Amino acid sequence: EFKKAMAVVKESDIDLLVFPEFSYVPFEELLSTSDIDKTEDIEVIYKECMSLSKEINCAVIIGGRDAYGTIYSVYANADFIENEETDCTHYVKHTATQFSAFDLDNYSEKAKYFFSPIYLKGYAIGMTICNDCTHSLFSSMYGVQGVDIIINCTGGNVVYDKWHKYTQSRAIENSCYT
Repeated sequence: EFKKAMAVVKESDIDLLVFPEFSYVPFEELLSTSDIDKTEDIEVIYKECMSLSKEINCAVIIGGRDAYGTIYSVYANADFIENEETDCTHYVKHTATQFSAFDLDNYSEKAKYFFSPIYLKGYAIGMTICNDCTHSLFSSMYGVQGVDIIINCTGGNVVYDKWHKYTQSRAIENSCYT
């Protein structure tokens, strides 16, 4: 079923496909057994995400949970334009989670990375995960950098009307879309 769906994506004219947290991808075991805070593990994850991006001809955001329960999203774009677009990056969930980005060693250094905008086809994109969208601090980190859109990857169990209002208020305060 996954291959059938990706065949349709490959023939579509889309720039970015978002797999919310806990979505199926063929390498989900890698996502769940790795340590997102280890450089060698994230490099392998990036490689798999880039392979999928190349296969389906568009950038991807893939949500995962590592061996320690850390929830994260990886952005990968196999067709990035060097010096203009982002190839790979990731964001780690901060709130309402078993293991927070705040728990990582050297968080202040990593935060600069997590909140660096993604560049795709002339647009600046920010990522949050689930409950992080309800806190203006996180979206404001992108707002001061002039992002055009904030993508919030959520796995479910949300009251959509309430979350729609949260994301609307984040967009208004940051002059962007979410």
